[in-house]
Amino acid sequence: MNTYLRWWRVVVLAGVAVNIASGLFALLRPHRLQSTMGLERLEGTAWLRLAGLMLVDVSIFSAIAALNPTRWPIMSHLISFERLGSGLFSLQVAAMNPFQSSTRPKAFLPLGLFDTTVSTTGIVLLFLGLREHRHAEAEAKLVALRAQDDAA
Repeated sequence: MNTYLRWWRVVVLAGVAVNIASGLFALLRPHRLQSTMGLERLEGTAWLRLAGLMLVDVSIFSAIAALNPTRWPIMSHLISFERLGSGLFSLQVAAMNPFQSSTRPKAFLPLGLFDTTVSTTGIVLLFLGLREHRHAEAEAKLVALRAQDDAA
């Protein structure tokens, strides 16, 4: 695995750690999460808890793809772009608060900045890493073919 892909793995796994912690916090302590973010307390927390569970689920798939991005390049791209979507959504809530999404939209700014930064960094690292990997594979095949020709 080349340097770009090793750094991509570090970025993804750091995001996974944050996501699992946040997801478990939402799942197990939803009212505490709301007060930490300065949000209104909800009577029913099923939707917030479900979002926390889904965040943990997505993180598991992200961690698996991070183990071998050259084996699962489509999953590796999807997890990078998924985080970008989450980041842009949070930034949209913070900036424009569409559909009165939150009584405290600025609380979503740190989430948006984190997710957008991590995803953009990951996308660039993954692109460079997979490109370098393809070049190295092609070079190895060329060397093997030349060795066969020399042996013949």
